[in-house]
Amino acid sequence: MADYVLPIIRTKFGERGFCFSGPATWNSLPSSCSLTDVTDIAVFKNGLSLYFSIAHMNDFCTAFLHVT
Repeated sequence: MADYVLPIIRTKFGERGFCFSGPATWNSLPSSCSLTDVTDIAVFKNGLSLYFSIAHMNDFCTAFLHVT
């Protein structure tokens, strides 16, 4: 998996742009994740959706456990 070079951004607003957030998200995928080797776009979309839904649930559960 190749890491992409992130552009230099001077503001937090600029970090929300696709030119920064796209490569940053790609670089944040774990090396054990096989999404970077997929050649079929439908499989990639489904796998990425599943990956982020699981990550979102883990963040939610972690935040919930720290609040209670």
